[in-house]
Amino acid sequence: MFSDFELAEKALRNQPGATAREVALFVTEMGSKWDRGQANSVLYKMLNQGLVKKELVDGPRPHWWFLETAIEIKQKNELTKLKINNKKSKNNDFIPLKQIPEYQNNIQGINLQFAVSNEMSISDPYINCDWLDKRIFVTINSQHPYIKNNISSDKILNEFLVYLSIDAYLEWRMIMEIESKSTFDSIKIKDRILREKANT
Repeated sequence: MFSDFELAEKALRNQPGATAREVALFVTEMGSKWDRGQANSVLYKMLNQGLVKKELVDGPRPHWWFLETAIEIKQKNELTKLKINNKKSKNNDFIPLKQIPEYQNNIQGINLQFAVSNEMSISDPYINCDWLDKRIFVTINSQHPYIKNNISSDKILNEFLVYLSIDAYLEWRMIMEIESKSTFDSIKIKDRILREKANT
């Protein structure tokens, strides 16, 4: 079973510079039914994570490329900053928080990377998770009411990110365990992770 990111990567490696429609067609031919809307959604999440780039080449539809080098990814990530509204202090200014690459986390040998989406709506979930090459990508919904109203400092965000990391890791583990027909006890796994984090 491939993740959405893995399917999109395969499509873009097969046809660099593909449009969302061409990505959807490739993925559908692989056996997962995608339409252009789903392809666009996945590609923009990957764009937030710095995994792909897009360009307008010959009209209004963007063409997409999978980023191959760490330099390309680093340049993309350096442009992305998370800004959260500090309503607690009754100040409507946005507080620029640390750059996204600083929020990487490692849980039991799996690297988790964070990005922020301003395209997600207020009704979308607080995070979206996907994986690629033993990395889990967590996209934070900056429009989610909890995040907009409660994440008002670096300290609060850092603690929140620990729990987001655990959520994302457990989602990934659950999918892997279901595929391997193993038993899955999320409470025991979460307890073990928290104990490991307490000692670091």
